Amino acid sequence: MADDRPYWIASGHQRLLELPGHWSLCDWPFFGYTSFHGGLLTDPAVVERIWLEEYESARRERRLVTYTMHPEAIGRGYCMRMLERVVAAMRDRGRPWFATHAQIAALAASQAGQQAGQRPAPAGP
Repeated sequence: MADDRPYWIASGHQRLLELPGHWSLCDWPFFGYTSFHGGLLTDPAVVERIWLEEYESARRERRLVTYTMHPEAIGRGYCMRMLERVVAAMRDRGRPWFATHAQIAALAASQAGQQAGQRPAPAGP
């Protein structure tokens, strides 16, 4: 990851849009299950605080936050209640844009002066 904002990277003869993520914004390290460590049972209040602090930082900087969630981890009742609180708090603090990756790619493409779905210009000099 080279930035907290979406950015274009070279991949062969085309460019790909990177939508950066981070392990602290993924549910698996907090709630997932591994055969090596068993269940990862982080207190949801800790994850709620981390995710909301990142949201606040991104909101102030007007940048993207990519949360990664797995149904088998976030789908437990107590985790879903935490996620509902996170979404409610985001809405209380402003007007977040909950977008799909396709919507973000379309916006990034339009800002780069190209149409979504068109092959981007080659990367680099």
